[in-house]
Amino acid sequence: MSGNALLDSSCWRMLKGRLVKAIAVSLLSFGLTIMLSITWASATSAQVPPTLKPTTSPQSERTGVEHLGNIEVAPIKLDGQTLFKVASPTVLNGDEQVDQIPVEVRANRIEENLNRIIGNNAIRLSSSYRIETSTAYDLETLKVYVGRLNNTTTIFARDDTHPLPFPLLTVTQSDAEYWGMPIDQVATFMQEKVEQHLHQALEERTTIHLSLQIFKAVLVTLGILIGSVVLCLFGKLLRQRDKLLKVQQANEAKETSAISSQLLDENDPALQRLNALQRQKYQSTLERQRSLISLLNWFLIWAYLILWIGGILFIFSLFPWTKPLVWIILSLPIKLLGICFVIGLINLLIDALLNMLEKAWNGHQIVGSEDEQRKSLRLTTTINVLKDSKMVAIYLIAVIWGISVLGAPVASILAASGLLVVALSFSFQNLVKDLITGFLILWEDQFAIGDTIAIQNLSDHLVSGLVENMNLRITQLRDLKGCLITIPNSTITQVQNMTRGWSQVDFSIEIAHGADIDQAIAVIQNATQQMFVEEDWSDSMVTLPHVLGIDSISQSGLVIRVLLRTKPAQQWKVEREFRRRVLVALSEQSIAIV
Repeated sequence: MSGNALLDSSCWRMLKGRLVKAIAVSLLSFGLTIMLSITWASATSAQVPPTLKPTTSPQSERTGVEHLGNIEVAPIKLDGQTLFKVASPTVLNGDEQVDQIPVEVRANRIEENLNRIIGNNAIRLSSSYRIETSTAYDLETLKVYVGRLNNTTTIFARDDTHPLPFPLLTVTQSDAEYWGMPIDQVATFMQEKVEQHLHQALEERTTIHLSLQIFKAVLVTLGILIGSVVLCLFGKLLRQRDKLLKVQQANEAKETSAISSQLLDENDPALQRLNALQRQKYQSTLERQRSLISLLNWFLIWAYLILWIGGILFIFSLFPWTKPLVWIILSLPIKLLGICFVIGLINLLIDALLNMLEKAWNGHQIVGSEDEQRKSLRLTTTINVLKDSKMVAIYLIAVIWGISVLGAPVASILAASGLLVVALSFSFQNLVKDLITGFLILWEDQFAIGDTIAIQNLSDHLVSGLVENMNLRITQLRDLKGCLITIPNSTITQVQNMTRGWSQVDFSIEIAHGADIDQAIAVIQNATQQMFVEEDWSDSMVTLPHVLGIDSISQSGLVIRVLLRTKPAQQWKVEREFRRRVLVALSEQSIAIV
């Protein structure tokens, strides 16, 4: 069997295994949903009391109650869905004012009355293995109407099997105050809501409707299964592409490392900077492609979540006993997931915008002047720092947002967090100093990746080399020996940037006593002019070299000094060539040097 055949067989076995797992998970989810529905139905039915019993609620456990002046408001729910709200006079102390019923107790009694209409909704299998259900009141003959009971407006319910009117709730003056309508209009509004939702609840518990909902649940489960397989295949393609790009990055890193070692041996900072820029451009291209794959993977993960959570919520919404779970999940967990989605999307979009900015800048700056190349590398450094900084800021916002959704006092938590940050800052003083110093280095543009610098630390130790990497915390230099030196930013006391804007060669040569000094100066001047006009060297020099003349006199000889201004990172190459030319020219004229 060929290698491709083996690979195809392996991929098929992997895909088949994932398919079997997806089917098993889907069937298990569907089975659990049905079992949960039946269990929830039995538990709900068991909780409905056969007769009305007054209940009391402690003042400290009055959840869901809104205080509006002299009245309190509580929602009326059926199968987890809010029908409307009822009101009662404010109860300041439920233990003392026994003549007034707290609004949550009234709401609980109304919900118990509504559940009595449904009754103990039993679910059983017939001898022919068909699902059968039953309810307390009949769906076809149920009537909900407004009447009078003890001179109060009351909403009743009855059917053919229960001809005696059953009082569901009484409409009070507090209800009229809350709704801002007369009692009769409030009663009509509530009667319509109760009748609509009771008919819906009874219909959802019929055998035909339940069988149809189970069929829908099966179809949804199959849809989840098919969608999971499609997403799985797409995710596999993305992972293969990302693996290929990762291999390309590794190979490029090896090649550029070899080139960097060669340039390091040649001690040519200009070529080192250009190599760093080209390496950064290629790596940035690969990184942008991987970032796009990460973005697609992120959407893929959320597609999985939306598919499964949405499917499970839809299945729960099909059955009246699991509907309350839908509202519970939608109230808090979905909000928190929504925060994660928004924050993650913002984070990825900002990364994409920064990558586009870097691409647009490097697209035309890589072949520009040395200063433009340096700006390009500085922009890359700044973008990398911005990515790290914005991630901290975005997730800090996410935490605060999540705390507010949970209902915790954000102001108090932020105040406590501020005190904690102050306390931790004393423990991590050096880290804070590193971050602040790193920010100032970037802000003031003291140096950037690709610059050749000399750094003096707190111990007055001088370290020089090419800046290979930097962030807010550390700076890494590569010296002439090839050593990578890592320096915390807080220890930097002085920086000598030898490749910023322009560079200069400070050349001195000592002529022996007795030599013709004017001739020596003329020879050196002629060497500088010839070098400046040559095409190979004119691009590296900014202005015509300036021969200062005799800089000092000693017992051994006379020192002639020359200044050659060059482009950034070109001074070492120019100095080596100029030194060679001067020695050759003086030797040809038999001028002795010391």
